[in-house]
Amino acid sequence: MSFDERVDVVDLILKVLKEHEKSLDTLVSQLGETLSQPVASGTVQIQGYNRYKVVLRRWFEFRERCLKSDLIAFDIVGDKFHVSSLKNGSFYAYSETVPEVTIKMEKDGDKVLIQGGEFMAHEDPSYVFNGKLQCGLAVNTRKTKVDLPNGDTVHKIIYAVDPEEARIWLSEELKTEKKSIVYGGIER
Repeated sequence: MSFDERVDVVDLILKVLKEHEKSLDTLVSQLGETLSQPVASGTVQIQGYNRYKVVLRRWFEFRERCLKSDLIAFDIVGDKFHVSSLKNGSFYAYSETVPEVTIKMEKDGDKVLIQGGEFMAHEDPSYVFNGKLQCGLAVNTRKTKVDLPNGDTVHKIIYAVDPEEARIWLSEELKTEKKSIVYGGIER
């Protein structure tokens, strides 16, 4: 091999190395951008799930589809109890209102009259008195009483979901291990 041919080979090698250097610089820059983005603790990426969210209005349908799920998340936001599930490539969601009951009582001599009851948006409020949500999850109750200046009394029954009890109940109800049930949400 002549001297000129050797110089040409060295030039070719240098060109290839410069191209690889540019590629590496681009990759390092992209990696730096990715690492600088904030990541929520506990974030889990699960591949293979479709882009559709199936929202179910009836607990028995949700339960039927979500038995032995890959991941279940639940949360209490405002007056709503939310449950989400990932199973076999599908994303399912269920929610229901956590009830609150207001009862106004009026004194009429020796009698106390229940003037009215107010329930927060439910089809059938009778289940409220069983201390459970429509899905069957037991709730804790807190009662308050306010005496009005006119002698009437307003009673409020406020229901609350205990996260640890919810995790245990969901594990039993959906036949899923507790370690696969998280208190939080599943976001897309």
